[in-house]
Amino acid sequence: MVCDHCTDSTISQIRSYIESKEANNIQIVENAGQQGKKTAQKAGIEIARNEYIAVTDGDCILKPEWMTSIVNAISGQEPDLLIAPVVMKANGNRLSQRLMELEFLSLQMISAGTAIRKTATMCNGANMAFRRSIYLQHDQHSQYVSGDDMFLLSEVKRRKGKVVYIKSPDSIVETHCPQDIYSYYKQRTRWLRKATGYTDKDIKWLSVVVFIGNASWPIALIAAPYIGFTAAITCFVIKTISEYLLINSGKRFWGTQSNVADIIALAVIYPFVLFSIAIATTMRSKTKW
Repeated sequence: MVCDHCTDSTISQIRSYIESKEANNIQIVENAGQQGKKTAQKAGIEIARNEYIAVTDGDCILKPEWMTSIVNAISGQEPDLLIAPVVMKANGNRLSQRLMELEFLSLQMISAGTAIRKTATMCNGANMAFRRSIYLQHDQHSQYVSGDDMFLLSEVKRRKGKVVYIKSPDSIVETHCPQDIYSYYKQRTRWLRKATGYTDKDIKWLSVVVFIGNASWPIALIAAPYIGFTAAITCFVIKTISEYLLINSGKRFWGTQSNVADIIALAVIYPFVLFSIAIATTMRSKTKW
């Protein structure tokens, strides 16, 4: 149990539990470094004794077979970094929540596809495993409040390490969508701000492709008086069909619900959401959790 500059009664409650249950296998570690997730996580990993570390997030729901699936994948393939699937579930049936769920699914599809093609461009700290030695040697980029997962991926690729994606239903972890639009923007601006620290060319090229893909139909619509409205509509239809095929191919594995209307709504709204996130990121002087 890593205490990250706790100011409440966390430590005393843990000690009481250890004494009452005689749980001598629980160790309390004080994070003596700078406050924050990165240094707290490192404090725990530094005292770990085994070769591999598996991580998830505190708000995730794990399946009973989760650790078994991770161990089996490591034993069979001995990767330097193991990327595992994450599903984001909507809180209720609001359109905004459904669209957040679909957007995250598309990101997971990209994560899986590029990793399987040996050009991994995304991973998620909510579900991954890695060699302890590489983690302790890589640059965490402490100037960013998040990004421990993506910066580790870049380091493994820089070392020509082995990155493996585990495609097992037992390995899926579930998290929930942000509660509201404000929370969503906070999360996405935090993700985008750390992108300035990326050096991996595959990640950079993916960012360009995603931006061009989302900007294509708004630009075509603006240029419609010159290229014709038919061309603009065709651009939108091609983009939407591509997204439908991508999302539809993965929703069974991830257990995500979707319909054509939601996918069309996401295709219409998301480019403007992406632009507004970019603007919000540049306007915020400091990124917070």
